[in-house]
Amino acid sequence: MEIKRFDSTEGDMWKYIFHLDSGAIAEAVLYRYGTFLDRTVIRVSCQSGCEVGCMYCSAGKKFIRNLTEEEIIYQVNYLVNEAEDLENDASTVIATDCNNFQIMFMGMGEPMLNWDNVEASILKLNTRYPYAEILISTIGIQDDDVLNKIIRISRAIPAVSLQLSIQDAFDEERNSFIPYENKLSVRNIRNFGTLWNNNTGNLVHLDYTVSKHSISEEKLTRLMDLFDPHNFHFNFSASHENKDSGIEDGSKDDVEYVSILFIANGYEVSNMGPTEKDDARGAGHHWYVQDWLKDKVNLQ
Repeated sequence: MEIKRFDSTEGDMWKYIFHLDSGAIAEAVLYRYGTFLDRTVIRVSCQSGCEVGCMYCSAGKKFIRNLTEEEIIYQVNYLVNEAEDLENDASTVIATDCNNFQIMFMGMGEPMLNWDNVEASILKLNTRYPYAEILISTIGIQDDDVLNKIIRISRAIPAVSLQLSIQDAFDEERNSFIPYENKLSVRNIRNFGTLWNNNTGNLVHLDYTVSKHSISEEKLTRLMDLFDPHNFHFNFSASHENKDSGIEDGSKDDVEYVSILFIANGYEVSNMGPTEKDDARGAGHHWYVQDWLKDKVNLQ
């Protein structure tokens, strides 16, 4: 297996590209906040490419295949070892000593479309890293069996958290962002998220991308009407990683405005403003991955 590493300019993020033996590719990202013992975040891929085709995502509909349980776990283990090496401290043990360790299924791929391997990975990762929070990030596929399994594993493993990507308050506009047909409506995301919260006692994270178009009074009012602050936490961001989509980024001022508004209405909020460095986009796929996927699909 060939592995490439790309370091951010700021020196607090590292992207790893795994060339798998079968001709697929995976990307994982390692973040350091303060020191690795203060907070370590690892984002992993569950698919090589993605078949969903979100307009704001640079993976598009360039789907190669599902990743296996072993390939998913390998990404985490490799990045944990990298974190311990980068800290340059023999006493650093991420698995037991990190104050805030998070493993996120937020790289390439839709976890619900590779659920068997994702679930098996979560079970083994929780055993190996029992103090880590494990986040499942999904658009919300319309699959009652998998949705029920998400609730079941979240009840069994309290460290499992859930993020649902909504991106717009109305289904018609959301469909333009996320053209995958077999997904939950915005209202059904509310219903499932509330059910998940009632079963786990944890807030559901809602991912919402801020732009001038997405923060009209009508849309923000509908979001607050649908999503109760006792059940939901909003994550606001302002940058789209797919620069070919034609979608305009929001501004830091837009993110701040929405964040202040929702906090004033009783919501827990986190936000991330846009960055000028493409190689440092937290959720975005590295240019190397984007070029590889384009070339791979063009050759098929």
